[in-house]
Amino acid sequence: MESPPVSRPIFISYAVEDRERIVPLVRALEEEGWKVWWDRSGIRSGQRFGAVIEQALDDAACVVVAWSADSRHSKWVEAEAHTADEDDKLVPIFLEPVRPPLFFRRVHTEDLSNWSGDRAAPAYGRLVEAIAQFVPRLKKPKPEGGGATPDRGPEASDVGTPALSAEQKTLLDRIADRGTPPEERFEIGDRLARLGDPRPGVGLTSEGLPDVDWVQIPAGPYLYGKDTQKRELPTFHMARYPVTNAQYRAFIEDGGYAQGRWWDGLGKRIKRPMDPPWGEPNRSRDTVSWYEAAAFCGWLSARLGYEVRLPSEYEWEKAARGTDGRVYPWGDAYQAGHANVDEKSSKAGPTYLGQTVAVGLYPQGASPYGAQEMAGNLWEWCLNEYENEYEHPDRAETSGQGLRALRGGSWGGNPEVARVFVRLRYVPVYRRDFVGFRLCCSSPMPR
Repeated sequence: MESPPVSRPIFISYAVEDRERIVPLVRALEEEGWKVWWDRSGIRSGQRFGAVIEQALDDAACVVVAWSADSRHSKWVEAEAHTADEDDKLVPIFLEPVRPPLFFRRVHTEDLSNWSGDRAAPAYGRLVEAIAQFVPRLKKPKPEGGGATPDRGPEASDVGTPALSAEQKTLLDRIADRGTPPEERFEIGDRLARLGDPRPGVGLTSEGLPDVDWVQIPAGPYLYGKDTQKRELPTFHMARYPVTNAQYRAFIEDGGYAQGRWWDGLGKRIKRPMDPPWGEPNRSRDTVSWYEAAAFCGWLSARLGYEVRLPSEYEWEKAARGTDGRVYPWGDAYQAGHANVDEKSSKAGPTYLGQTVAVGLYPQGASPYGAQEMAGNLWEWCLNEYENEYEHPDRAETSGQGLRALRGGSWGGNPEVARVFVRLRYVPVYRRDFVGFRLCCSSPMPR
């Protein structure tokens, strides 16, 4: 019988003043079957402290950085956090509500400030899931007190639910009401995530695959670009919504990063996913590079039996603006409350939510064909390189590392950059919390 694989340790970076609060975390992680490197008192006499720490960081599968009032001022903790980030294995947590050092303020950080050692707590469960992306568990403990495994929060929308609850119906009615303010829409999206979001195109099918709600973009001429050039495209289909967290999770769990075939022909292979800062299953998936978006499309094409890809800029813009050359999906002028953007900075409206929201919360901002979130929420990767704007999708370069095009604006941008003809060039390997993607296909029919 083969012996079980040796697990690389988890390195915990913390301030010595926080040692008592770290002990329960170490014990819990060891109960998961992991090895933990954390107690520096074991360094032998004569060993160079810095050399031992450097070796331990190199050997670690991931680095859990515990931010507190003391650790945020520790040069050792900050240095260890920078090293972990450079090696793409940083897993930060809060031991108390503090602002981490400037460089780490945009990194999603799990809040364990109120954690008392309960392994059934949702925040601890999310930390375990984050660590498990770097190192497998050697054993899965029963929850404290026995019984069934605790519910650690929704992983995906339950699309197959035949009957809606009264609360779900009320929430969906509020989304459809044009008078519902953005702040309430934000709360509705997160409430649906907890209840189970029943809307088509948001979650998964009964087979566990992304449930794509395709809208048809009919053939014919349309006006393209800021100078409204006349162009023409054949019929194609665009996803009503960007890819959600639940849908991207299906790719991860089906071996999307482990199987090389989804990355064949691309210019780079990404080793592992990054955790999105906002993990609700019905929110748009962000922090994905162009290569990851392309690999996702290859995987889903194989699973569905027809080609799914990123849209070209030509296709994206027609789906967003229709045929009449309008400036926004809904018309020529920005309308407050029609998109998740920063309205305040340009005094275009009263709202700035400062993060993504669940898909489909702004139906009043839909395009003429019914595609939503094509202004704001997240910038979206397009298939073509930025310098090859007019490239046909069948001839798009996928093996190079040239700058790619982004469209649509984001939650952090003002309404001006969310105009449908605005183009952004971006490095294809970058993963940011304001960039996501949506799907396109010629025809959603199995080959």
